[in-house]
Amino acid sequence: MVRMLGEDVQAMALRNAYAIDMLAPDTLTRRRERIAGIHGLSIDTIELYERNMIDELALRLVHGELPVGS
Repeated sequence: MVRMLGEDVQAMALRNAYAIDMLAPDTLTRRRERIAGIHGLSIDTIELYERNMIDELALRLVHGELPVGS
């Protein structure tokens, strides 16, 4: 279901936050630091992206834009 949100940096931040598809995830802080460094962003921006995507996912679920079983 999260993959349906796209492949941009914000969607990547959400997958990173929940360690989706990561075989040996590090701590959340280290994952945030890594993705922030890759994209030249601050950790605060990565956290904001995570929150934005959680809100987007919730809206899509409420409005039936994503199948619940995805």
